[in-house]
Amino acid sequence: MVPSTNAGRANRQVWQCFERAALIAILTAIGAVDLAAQSPGGFPVDPGYGFPSTPVINPIAPGFLGKNWALDRQVTDPTLKGNCGTIPIGGACETPVDRLQPFMNGRMLAWIQLFHTSGYDEVMSPKWSCVAAGIQTGLQEAYLFNFTANPDSLLQKWEQSNWTRVIWMDGRPHPPLIEAFYHGHAIGRVVSPTEFIVHTSNFTFDTDGFDDHSHLPTSHLKQLIERYRMVDKDTMTIEFTIVDPVFLKAPFTWKKQYKRSD
Repeated sequence: MVPSTNAGRANRQVWQCFERAALIAILTAIGAVDLAAQSPGGFPVDPGYGFPSTPVINPIAPGFLGKNWALDRQVTDPTLKGNCGTIPIGGACETPVDRLQPFMNGRMLAWIQLFHTSGYDEVMSPKWSCVAAGIQTGLQEAYLFNFTANPDSLLQKWEQSNWTRVIWMDGRPHPPLIEAFYHGHAIGRVVSPTEFIVHTSNFTFDTDGFDDHSHLPTSHLKQLIERYRMVDKDTMTIEFTIVDPVFLKAPFTWKKQYKRSD
C-alpha cells in the first residue's frame, strides 16, 4: 500500500504535468488561428444592458409572480431546443451548440480540442462537488423556479438545490469586477407589463458556463442578458444573450420557452 503522503505527491505531479500540457495545447491552438478571431471588436463598448429609460422603482407585473415555471419540453420549434452540434458529447445539450459554433473563437476551439476529443473529463464539472447549477443550466434544465418581488429586488428561487438568486431592481450598478460570484451579480429593469430584462456580470470562470451537458466554459468577463416575456398567462419565453470576449467572437443570442407548472 502506498503511503498517503507519497500518493498525494504523485497526484500533484500528475496534475502539474496535465496543467503544463493543457497550457501548451491551448496556446498552440490559439496561435494557429487568425488573431482577428481573438479580438473583442465584435462586442459593444457599452452594451447599456438593453435597459430602457425607466424609473428606478420597477414594479414586476403580477403575471410573472406566484407561479412555478419549467422549461417546455413539448416545444416543437427547433429554434427553441438545444443540441450538441458537432461536439462528441454523449447526452442532450441544452444550448443550441450548432448555432453557437460559428461564434466560437480560438480559445473555445482549443478548449474543445483539449477536453472533448477523447471524451470530457466529468470531474472538471462543478456538479461533482454538488454545487448548485449555474445560471444557464438552472434556466435551461427542467428545474422549477419562481419569482417573488421585494421593494428593492426580485428573488428567483429554484427547486434544485433550493437556491435563490437576487436580481436588484433598485437602480444600483454592478460592483467592481474584483468582486466575483459563481452566479454573478444581477440587476434588472421592467420594460412593460409583459417584459423585463436582467443583466448579470461579475461571474467566476465556469467550466460548465453554457450548461452542464455541453461542458462549454464561460469566463470572468462574461455578461448574461436575459429578456423575459409573457406570451400568455401560462407561457413565458427567455431570450439569452452571452457576451464573452474570452471565448466568443461576438455576442450570441438564443431563446427558450417555459410553461407554468403549479
